[in-house]
Amino acid sequence: MAALMEWVENGHAPDMIVAERRDPTTGTLLSTRPNYPYPKRATYIGSGDRDDAANYTSTMSSPTHAQYP
Repeated sequence: MAALMEWVENGHAPDMIVAERRDPTTGTLLSTRPNYPYPKRATYIGSGDRDDAANYTSTMSSPTHAQYP
């Protein structure tokens, strides 16, 4: 939340924000995933737990990844 506040209040956009998915009943952390500003995207590095943001890197999206009308 601090990164979003810094962006809104001071105009400094974050390079990446890590999203978390939690169990709705227990609050247990289930997975994390990095989110990058367009045109970057998170790409799995090929090893390690897919539910851990540390196992992703940023890559540039190509026009073939965009499926928007």
